[in-house]
Amino acid sequence: MKAKVLLLSSLILGGFSAPLVQPTTALAVETNQSSKIDSQEIKLNEKVDLNSLPQTLNLSIEAYSSANELLENVTLTLDASEMSKLKNDHKVSVTLPDIKTKSNWGGNLEYAPKAESSEIVYDEASQSLVLISDNQKITHPIYKLIDGTAKIHYVTEDTKKELFVHEQEHAFKPDAEGKNEFVITPLEEIYEAPYPIGYFDAYELDFEGLAHYIPLNDNTTEVDLDEPLIQKYNETDINKNSEFTIYLKKAKPYTINFKVYLDNKEYVSRTIKGELNGTIPFQEEPKLPDPTVATLNKYKTAYSSTSEYLPQLGTGIQTGAALFYRIFERNFDNIGDGSTKNMLNTGIYGITGEELEENEVPVSSMYTGRTSTIELYYESINQNDTNNNDSNSNEKPNPDENSNQKPDTDNGNQSADKPGNSNLPNNKPTKFNGYVGTMKNTVSVYSLKDGQMTVEKNKKLAKHSDWRSDRIIIIDGEKYYRVATEEWVKADDIYRYEPTNGIVETMNSEITHLVNSDMKQVTNRGLAANTAWKYDRIAYLGANETKHFRVASHEFVSASDVSVK
Repeated sequence: MKAKVLLLSSLILGGFSAPLVQPTTALAVETNQSSKIDSQEIKLNEKVDLNSLPQTLNLSIEAYSSANELLENVTLTLDASEMSKLKNDHKVSVTLPDIKTKSNWGGNLEYAPKAESSEIVYDEASQSLVLISDNQKITHPIYKLIDGTAKIHYVTEDTKKELFVHEQEHAFKPDAEGKNEFVITPLEEIYEAPYPIGYFDAYELDFEGLAHYIPLNDNTTEVDLDEPLIQKYNETDINKNSEFTIYLKKAKPYTINFKVYLDNKEYVSRTIKGELNGTIPFQEEPKLPDPTVATLNKYKTAYSSTSEYLPQLGTGIQTGAALFYRIFERNFDNIGDGSTKNMLNTGIYGITGEELEENEVPVSSMYTGRTSTIELYYESINQNDTNNNDSNSNEKPNPDENSNQKPDTDNGNQSADKPGNSNLPNNKPTKFNGYVGTMKNTVSVYSLKDGQMTVEKNKKLAKHSDWRSDRIIIIDGEKYYRVATEEWVKADDIYRYEPTNGIVETMNSEITHLVNSDMKQVTNRGLAANTAWKYDRIAYLGANETKHFRVASHEFVSASDVSVK
């Protein structure tokens, strides 16, 4: 969406009246002519005796802009040669001077005559000097704007608050094709200007293009997000009062959800927001489960991410001990070493990867509109062996990052910590933006009533069918995806996928094996070595959600066995 510009202008109408010349005696006429000769300056269209004009002459001419605004009186000087030609031929070709003037707020404006050719002609009928431009008699010349300074007001679109005023030089200079436009200088390029905290700068923001942008599609034109904002203007609307207002669009904040579970029930939930060009300050650490009675399962650590401005990318999810190590066990200087007393701040810094500045994480443009969720899973030490074995799997917990739970604090920046207890209810539904597919069997459909899932006896999803999902919920340790209003399916009965396409190439193996959607190997065929195959989706199969590419209707190849071209 392009930022709109408001022209704050008023039209100044200028006019003039020629002096009346009354009949008089011969003596009076002779005296008047003598006065004109001495002054050596007359006005255009003023009655004169051509033969009595001096050898050089200053001709005063009122100049108007394309907006019909009186700019000023210009003086056209005719030298001896030009005056001789005028007296002999009653006309002489002239070049009207350019005009440099000041706007009413102090800016510079430069004008040039609009006509390509001009002549001063002595008109016998009126006995005056008249102006002929482009073969037409005119009372005053019209000037076009060729350069100038623009006064630009940078204003927030939603609050209408003025952030800065800038006098931009060479703003009205037409481009090589003669189009009336100029490039608005972004605030970040103006030395004394403030950064627009929470707002996009004066750049061309093609949100419609972003909504249709598919990075993996080679046929899609890339969207350039740092193109300068080009302001078009109508020359007839520009006058000495003209000023411009650039409205800066509010940017979606960077949101980080920090969630801690104890025995699959929510223990701590905190939401932190950071505005574009702002910072996320050092956070007070929430109270985490007592390490003497609960242990942290690093294998179930989860990180998910979605983008408000690129929703077509879906939800990116990572899990596992390697993820935990990358975020929490490296030393991040002032943040700490990943111990429980620094867990929240280490997580914030670890997922952004930004360098700390005075214990603050800066929010750059690449994070605006993004929601990231970090989930940590603690388990009571006295859990039975079955639960302990299950906790070592790589099952992905709730991948949501756009929680619809509202913060408990009034300022909206973060929610209060929520210590867990044995009476905690099951999780509330959380937002999810993605796709799920059924496998070779029909899938049972459940309805959510009073915090419990009930199977719908007369409803099932067809085998090998695809569904859009917008919610996730965990009930008694089971994960469910919502595929219709009040209709849910178990995570174990479906697989999650991203609709995208591309080409993968097998490696130098004699046969690259295929699997179907339930991870069973296809035994009667495989892919040959060093061959290329088109895929139309990326699927996450099995309990560990291993990444696969779909290369046939119901057949997939593991991402570890191919390379993406």
